Amino acid sequence: TAFPGFPARRAPPVDVVHRQRRATTPGNLGTALVARAISTARQLEGLTELLAFAHRDNKASRWVLAKTGFAETGYVTELNRLRFSLIL
Repeated sequence: TAFPGFPARRAPPVDVVHRQRRATTPGNLGTALVARAISTARQLEGLTELLAFAHRDNKASRWVLAKTGFAETGYVTELNRLRFSLIL
């Protein structure tokens, strides 16, 4: 079976989840984590695309994804999330 948001022909090779509480997290931590994930992904042979998901009301997550190069590519009803893609 296909994972929601992924084409049926392939399964997600990596699933990374990050949540933070605004009151306890220093600024730019989300950006630093996403940038590190992108850097690591670029070193992996055969990985050509990263997908990310964010709730449509979460402006901070959408901003982090946009400023790190992700483009919004759709909506995944099963996850109730916007889908973003970054071609490596």
